[in-house]
Amino acid sequence: MSDENELEGWRREWQSLGGRERLAEELARRVARDGRRIRLRLAVEVTAGIVVLLLAGMLVIGSHGEAVNTVGALGIVFFGGVWLTRLFLLRQGSLRSVGTALDTFVDLTRRRLADDARWAAFSLRAMHIMGLTIVVWGVWAFFYRYAMYRAEPWRAIVGFGGVTFLFGVSYLGQRRKRVRVEEERAHFERLVAERTLE
Repeated sequence: MSDENELEGWRREWQSLGGRERLAEELARRVARDGRRIRLRLAVEVTAGIVVLLLAGMLVIGSHGEAVNTVGALGIVFFGGVWLTRLFLLRQGSLRSVGTALDTFVDLTRRRLADDARWAAFSLRAMHIMGLTIVVWGVWAFFYRYAMYRAEPWRAIVGFGGVTFLFGVSYLGQRRKRVRVEEERAHFERLVAERTLE
């Protein structure tokens, strides 16, 4: 008798959560919201890429093609190209949902979360490569402009300090984003398991 009571209590609790029907409604809203988020993120990344490209061009023009600035600008353009290419290839096919069934919403949300996790991992690896590249370029730039930095040390402090600060903030942001994505994936899987009795 106690087993039947326990089973009945468990069923009531599961039904109070809304079961599959309510989960399908919630996931339909989430899929639409995630689609808007992804499109906005793509637009922001493309806009940022254009701004960085323009700034790199101004850097080269303003320095009259100085070797250090030109190589730095080319590195920035190359990095931005790889960044955007990877982002668009990763998001290919995950913007639209085909169907309105619960399984469709679950599969699409899982795919988007997996894409988010792959993007976070790529971003972090890219930051490692960028950091190493900045160090190598910075050593070259320091010796290339040694006379100027010796005469006006503040330029070195502001320039290298600013780059280090911006890189550090970006790197920490990418690390936090990766942790957040993994937590969100785990939460989603728990929700699906609880609400669909998987």
